[in-house]
Amino acid sequence: MGRYQRKTDRQSWSQESMAGAIQEVLEGNMGYRRASKAYSVPQTTLERKWRTNLLALRGKKQVGTLTSAEWGVLVTAETCVNATGNFLPPMFVFPRKKENPLLMDDAPPGSFAVYHESGWINKETFLVWFNKFIEHSNPGPKKPVLLIIDGHNSHTKSLELVNLSDK
Repeated sequence: MGRYQRKTDRQSWSQESMAGAIQEVLEGNMGYRRASKAYSVPQTTLERKWRTNLLALRGKKQVGTLTSAEWGVLVTAETCVNATGNFLPPMFVFPRKKENPLLMDDAPPGSFAVYHESGWINKETFLVWFNKFIEHSNPGPKKPVLLIIDGHNSHTKSLELVNLSDK
């Protein structure tokens, strides 16, 4: 058999260089990108290993963790876009009883949240979204608006929705 000669040094990082990069990120001396370049390790691998394998800094007496019950849980997003590409900021339906503003960190500007135990949209949450739609589209007798929706019962089986749309 012939001897295989690797053409690139891709995926040839060492555990020591990965540990050094993780340490730099952990101490706050470098970000993922800078540490990955300085230690010649892949950035995505560094991020994954830092998040999954790390427990605490050496010498630290306290180990903290941040977990979220929302990870892996359904979140409904109600969106609307028109033919010219303008859009209504999305509404998120989170599966919670109590409001948590941290869930909207890094959300698109203008988006808003409602909270329901199931995380699914229902008649009440759709009415909240529909009121926002009316505010943004500003329909009137001289400026009619056509809203095309699917057949979900939260969109179609509400007398309040019919009354709002007639205004």
